Formats: sequence, structure tokens, C-alpha cells
Amino acid sequence: MNKQTRTALTDFWWINAKTGFVWGAQSDGLKVFRTDDGGANWSSITPDGYKISQGVFQKGRGVVFTDSEHGWIGASMEERPAMILSTVNGGRGWVNTPLDKATYPLAASFITPKIGWLLTSTDAAMGSSEKALYSTQDGGAAWNLVTQTEYNDDPSRAGALPLRGFADGGLIFTDPRIGWLPLTNYDYVPTLYRTKDGGKTWAQVELPVPDDRKGSLMNLIGAPVFCSQEKGRGWLQVGTKISDDRWLIDAYTTADGGEHWTLTPLGLEGIVFILDSANIWGWKDGTFVHTPDSGKTWEVLAWSGVLADAGQDYPRPLEMQFLTPQIGWLLLGSEDGRHSLLLGTQDGGASWAVM
Repeated sequence: MNKQTRTALTDFWWINAKTGFVWGAQSDGLKVFRTDDGGANWSSITPDGYKISQGVFQKGRGVVFTDSEHGWIGASMEERPAMILSTVNGGRGWVNTPLDKATYPLAASFITPKIGWLLTSTDAAMGSSEKALYSTQDGGAAWNLVTQTEYNDDPSRAGALPLRGFADGGLIFTDPRIGWLPLTNYDYVPTLYRTKDGGKTWAQVELPVPDDRKGSLMNLIGAPVFCSQEKGRGWLQVGTKISDDRWLIDAYTTADGGEHWTLTPLGLEGIVFILDSANIWGWKDGTFVHTPDSGKTWEVLAWSGVLADAGQDYPRPLEMQFLTPQIGWLLLGSEDGRHSLLLGTQDGGASWAVM
């Protein structure tokens, strides 16, 4: 993908082994690309007529695609109402639906191409942030306010979105009623909220901290992941701060749909991808590793060949995704953050090719 040398890719998402999307920044704003042949060729699907330079969805995905045709981009427009761009034809055309006010879109989650939710924030200070949740029943043609929390609200209001904490870890709904919202905070306490009524009310979920971690500086990393093939099983990454620029990554796991969570030690660092209850990829003691058995054993994935060559100019792992235990992708970035390179594997990470 020769466009990668001109676009600092920040994220990507593959629908299947052939169709994928990547996005990043150029001097004139956000750029989005699509492939339908496994990465051999890429075409731009960047919305025409919009300069999107800030405020796109954060870690919860900068661009959301539920399938090869339906996607969304959210961006703040400074003093103007935020805009949500949507496509129903794979990016060949985009429609802009402005929200009702100037705000920052933080995360979006769709359970079907029609039904979804959007989380925004208008202000953040002193460890707190105003939050608003919108929903759509028509794929984003209209967004309706579900609930919001502002600084002048009664802090004891039952079921309100919490004012304390920052919603920079994404948002996920698993059905029309159940949704999950992780929060990071300056208290460094793992914090997760759940709704059982489509987002109208929220309650904090207990995340037990083992005795040997009590007093540690911990925060969640991203929203929970639930595997449809393993009913009730879910994973939630959590980081423990070791130093200013070093976090130890483990996972909370559940076997009952999120009613109860248990901290499962992984001892990883950097970016981590959890495919299912068995397969996990990440870095351990500076080495790229994979477990096929929930962390009981770890196999070293050699940093050699194409991966080693790429790592010389792009030493920073940015994002990772696997569709199966064999098929996956890894995004590497340059030290200065101005360039990136996307790699793909067909053998679980044993060997890689440039996309």
C-alpha cells in the first residue's frame, strides 16, 4: 500500500480476509482507504468536501464499519454542531447528520446497520467530563438524546452517566438493552458501567482487585469484548502502571455475560489482542508472543524477516487485529509518528507481509 508512506495510519478494521479499512491523517485531514482483495490494492473512500482534522472517535474506533457497506465517521467541528457521517455503500457516498450541539464524539457502537449508540463529551476538567449518549434506529439518519450528565446536575441522580472519569476507552452494546462503558480516571481504579435498558440508566459493575494489586495504579484499556461463539464469555483489558511510560496488561474475564469478573494475569505489555478465550497476542519482556491456551503457555513469534525489516523504520506497534488464529494484521508506526506500515499474516504471526 504505497499510500501508507504519505498517510500516518492510526487505526484499521477488517471485515473479512478480503475486505478491510484503514484510516489516518494527512495535512488536509482524515483519510480513509478500503481494500477488497486482501490488501493488494487500496482505494480512497474519504468523504469529499469535509476536512476532518480532530475529534474523530477515540480508541473505540476512529471509523466504525459493521460490514462491508455500512460505516460511520464522527468529528467535532469546534464551535459548530458535531457531525456524524454515514455510508450505506461501502464509502462510495457519505451523508452528514449534524448533532444538536458542538461536542466531541468519543465512541460509537452498532448492533445492526440500523441500531446504534453514540457517546459524546462537551467538557473535561479536574478528573470529570460531561457526557451525552445518543441512539439511532435508522442507521444514523437521526440521532436522539438518551441521557446526559452535566456539571450542574445533581450528583446523586440515580442511574445517571457518571460525571467522574473519562470515556476514552470506547463503548459497546451487545443487544438493544445491554451496553458497557469503561472509564479511566485519576484515581487509577478500574471502573466499568453497564446499562440494562438501552442506555437510559447506568450502574457501576464490580471489578474485584486481588490483594496483591490493591493500592496499584490501574485503569481499563478499551471496552469489553464478548465472543458470539462462546456464550457468556468476555474479556476486558486492564493496565497496571509500572512507570510513567510502562503498563503491565492483564484481563478481567467473565463466564456469565458480565455478571461477575475475575482478574486473569497475562503479564503483557504494549498492544494486546484477545480473539477468544484461548488465543491472545501481545508483548512479553520485549518479545512478541501468542498463547493458544488462555495463557497457560506462550509461544515466541520471531521478530525476523519482513517483521524485523519493518521494525527498523517502524518500531512502534500501534494496533493489532486477528480474525482467526491464523489471519491477522499489525500496524507499526515510526518513532516520530509521521509514518506507518500495515503488515498481514496468514500463519498466526509466524511470518508477515506488507499490505
